[in-house]
Parts: sequence; structure tokens; C-alpha cells
Amino acid sequence: MKIILFFLLITIVLFLPIPFKIYISFEDNELIVKLYNKKIFTFGENLKKSSSNKTKKKEPKIKFYKNKKLSPKKLITKMKNSKFKPYLNFQGFLSFGLEDAALCAILYGISCNFTYILKVILSKFLNLKFFNMSIEPKFNTKTLFFNIRSIFYLSIANIIYILILILNSFEIIEGTLKKEEKLHG
Repeated sequence: MKIILFFLLITIVLFLPIPFKIYISFEDNELIVKLYNKKIFTFGENLKKSSSNKTKKKEPKIKFYKNKKLSPKKLITKMKNSKFKPYLNFQGFLSFGLEDAALCAILYGISCNFTYILKVILSKFLNLKFFNMSIEPKFNTKTLFFNIRSIFYLSIANIIYILILILNSFEIIEGTLKKEEKLHG
């Protein structure tokens, strides 16, 4: 009986999706990223203090395969054709304004078309359960505010499958193989 409960628990953990609630907001030159309503990243608040003191260090690149590199084109086609895509609920709000009302109206028309392009791109890589993006122009004022609330459903089986797709999308770099490796594969 304990073995059956153990395997039942393993299958529940593997295949039932776990929701990740993500919140991204930009207002008053400050970018806030929250996960489950806890701040995990804030950018812009300490930007003036930290930019003068820090210097960037180069991190060493990790090579998984000696003579292979990741092919983004191959990975994108495999993700598009995949049946096991993670689920996403997406709700966004954009409020912007410019001092020139005519330019603001033109940007409003372009941004309304951008929401459908975003929906098509997201639906290629994710299963969209809910998608809502509302845009509000504010004429004759200079403002920018955006807010994204989404719930990302991801299971361990999805993670394993995506990792397998990534590993299968590596290609051999031409001109790097030795003669013996070319003969034996």
C-alpha cells in the first residue's frame, strides 16, 4: 500500500502543474518584479547609487558539449511543434501619454496591433488559457505605466521535456571535428 501511495505522489508531483504568480510593474522610472507578491527584483530605485561604483566582470562560459553549439532555429521549431507546452494566464495593462496628441494617437493604434502579435508569439510557445491586454492612452501628458500579472503553470514533466528539447537542438560546429571523429560519428 505504501508503494502505491509513493508512486501516486510521484505522478502527482510530476504531472500536475504548479502555478507561478508573476507581477511586473514599471512606474516612475522603477521596475518591480514580484513572485507570489514578494519583491524579488527592483531596478531603478538604486540605479544612480550603484552605477558609479560597480564594474562588470566577465563570467566564464560553460560548455556542455565540446564541439557543439545551441541552434536557436532548431529549438524554436521543436518548441512550436511540441504537445507538452506550459500553460499561461496573461493579464496586462499599459497606460502611456505624450505631449503631442497626434503622435499619442498613432502610438495607440500601433500598440493595439502589438497586443495581437504578442498573443500569436506567446501561443506558439505556450498554451494560453487566458489573455487580456488593455491599453489606455493619456493625451497631452507625458506618462508611462505598465503592469503585467500572469500565472505560469509549469510541471516537472514540462521542465524535463523542455530540457530534452534543448539538449536535442545542439548542432556540431563545422570545422571543429578531428578526422577520427568524422569517420566514427
